[in-house]
Amino acid sequence: MAVIEHPGSPEHAGATCRLRIARSELGGPQHFDEFDVPVHEHMTLFDALRWVQLNCDSTLSLRHSCLHASCGTCGMRVNGREILACVCMLADYGDEITVEPLANLPVRSDVVVDMDPFYERFPGEHPIIRVSEVPAAEQTPTGLDSYVRLEDCIECGLCLSACPIVSSDPRFVGPAALAAAARLIEEPRGSDPDDVREWLSRPDGIWQCTTCMACAAACPASIEHVPLIIDMRRALVEKGEIDPLLQQTLENFARQGNSYGKSGRMRARWSKPLDFTIPDARKQAVDYLWFVGDYAAFDERVQDASRRLATMLHDAGVSFGLLFDGERNAGNDVRGVGEQGLFEMLVEQNMSAFGEAEFGAIFTTDPHSLNALRNDYPRYGLDKPVYHYTELLVRLAADRVIDLQPTLRGARATYHDPCYLARYNDITDAPRTLIGLTGVELVEMPRHGAATFCCGAGGGRIWMSESDAEERPSEQRIREAQSLGGIDYFVVSCPKDLVMYTTAAETVGGVEFEVVELTSLIERALSS
Repeated sequence: MAVIEHPGSPEHAGATCRLRIARSELGGPQHFDEFDVPVHEHMTLFDALRWVQLNCDSTLSLRHSCLHASCGTCGMRVNGREILACVCMLADYGDEITVEPLANLPVRSDVVVDMDPFYERFPGEHPIIRVSEVPAAEQTPTGLDSYVRLEDCIECGLCLSACPIVSSDPRFVGPAALAAAARLIEEPRGSDPDDVREWLSRPDGIWQCTTCMACAAACPASIEHVPLIIDMRRALVEKGEIDPLLQQTLENFARQGNSYGKSGRMRARWSKPLDFTIPDARKQAVDYLWFVGDYAAFDERVQDASRRLATMLHDAGVSFGLLFDGERNAGNDVRGVGEQGLFEMLVEQNMSAFGEAEFGAIFTTDPHSLNALRNDYPRYGLDKPVYHYTELLVRLAADRVIDLQPTLRGARATYHDPCYLARYNDITDAPRTLIGLTGVELVEMPRHGAATFCCGAGGGRIWMSESDAEERPSEQRIREAQSLGGIDYFVVSCPKDLVMYTTAAETVGGVEFEVVELTSLIERALSS
């Protein structure tokens, strides 16, 4: 370890940053070396690593970098997040920075990975890299321009490193290869588009994607992989080339409006044990319409959480109601699997039910429903605000409508951010605020907030046949929580997450914490 006085300007004199750099040789064990690096204004991580190489340890392995995010060779993980070192500003990452090689690729030495397995995933010929004539800032992320954006791919591998499915099943071709396939369909360059579609439909192809958006969040070229993937899925759906279990689920949606294939009359049956009646918003005006969603309504493992929330709101005097049999699935993941026509049918049915009801705003416990209602439904005429229930509860707590006491002080919890809440809709503070109000100490997992790790259920994956991956993403996440040590609760705020992580904890075994829905902690803070 080296500590050196900074020779630069007075305002930065003596300022240092501690780098924890992963060190290893091919196939060997990994350890971390620490270096105190002098910091100056506008210094990048690549500058710091070169300083270490030149002044402290000449054996540190680094790849050459163009220094302006064009060559893609300096990709690595910084505090668990994928980034190009040449554009990673040291000042943005605090006094201690952990630097690791990209995940899901073999390590050659230190922070240098073998990129050959990345290139081998691409369909057909290796893509030709061209610089787009349209500046990135002027390009739009959807529509035909999204194909133009593919020219900006610098093949850095950051998306592959960030992908939760690749981490659980290395056979998955990954986001960059799927984006390249989209390009080959649009501009075949001698390839047969039907051959590309056949390549897409293989078991380790396009149906493995959970649409978690981790790839797009990591991409330095701002390529939007997920819309491309959904467009290609749409073509396969039209040809009938889909998983049989998924096909059955889509038929359930078409017949009954929910993934379970149950009658709409059963949608509000979860509320029967309550000692009060929830109003029908189509018959009685309410302040808030609760869009319940399928899992919160039909899955017995989630129904307790639905009843808890209903009781809290009722006891606080909040005016809320349901659509009962008028509600259909919001269609977020129906659209995600490429069934645009069915999605639009569900939207039409829900919009008709909304039109029969009188309410001021919508809330939901389901981040997937939230995403569709907040971001897609306005295009079809929805003009009401849409909230996640954690946002509503934070507002009620701030207005003293509900009184949360820190009665759980001394307990420790970690919180899992759902992709469709944190990454898609930037809702990360509300759940943490509520956890803090209960008195529970929050211990963050390395991957949290907008850099969260996917549970594996999104994009319709929860309705498809299980892959034979060694370990599911949800199980990897449970192990990540275990590594924190001394955790009492693994907190979730999504109905699907409650199902996924309860099952994952049982599969992993030896879990000493309880997987709980956030309302469970809030109820304990209220009851005291």
